Amino acid sequence: MPEKRITFLLNRVVQELNSSADGLLRAKYSITYSQFIFLVTLAEHPTLDVTRLAAALCVTKGAVSKRLDWFTQRGLTQTTQAAGDSKRVLISLTRQGQDLAKDSGDFLEQQFLSTMSKEPAVDYNLLAAEVRKISKALAAKKILP
Repeated sequence: MPEKRITFLLNRVVQELNSSADGLLRAKYSITYSQFIFLVTLAEHPTLDVTRLAAALCVTKGAVSKRLDWFTQRGLTQTTQAAGDSKRVLISLTRQGQDLAKDSGDFLEQQFLSTMSKEPAVDYNLLAAEVRKISKALAAKKILP
């Protein structure tokens, strides 16, 4: 039975995308979708402190701190102290991290478009525009936490 509630339908689409992305990223890049999101968030915001990165990822500062070692040990991130505030740790991607974020993001986009090209009735430009409008409206009204 097709889902009647748009909120559930959108959630189902996101779950399918995330699940597919996780499998593709594990197979090609040996990273999880969650790790990919960590990288892409830093790619979009080149230098974030732990607090802002946690907020962007919707996780706790403790969760960011625990995960950070994994990225740093693999040469994907680097940390520095904020000028004048030794307690504030700034996180940024290394060149290797930037490359992985870009390559894996391009790969996922290509995979999605390739899969969806088999659905010619869908107008992807219109879909993207509508999803952007929904996202902007929700963010402006703070409907969702």
